[in-house]
Amino acid sequence: AELCCDPPRAATDYLELARAFKTILISNVPPLHSMRQREEARRFMTLIDILYDAGCRLAIHSHVSIGDIFKLAGETALDRVLLDELGAE
Repeated sequence: AELCCDPPRAATDYLELARAFKTILISNVPPLHSMRQREEARRFMTLIDILYDAGCRLAIHSHVSIGDIFKLAGETALDRVLLDELGAE
């Protein structure tokens, strides 16, 4: 996941991936639980959106369940703002 979202990539980079590959595997996706990971979470969601729109198949491996990648522990008002901005629940 680091190569996809850190260092920063542009949406055009993700579009090129979508054009070049029909199936993409992403491994070692960490939980994106903190405000410090806000930009990485945004980039990751942009990648997923672009791949979905392009009809690419995506396989994700993580040590946490897919539902817990964006789940914030001990949710605060600031955490809720982050989740709202990311479009996550």
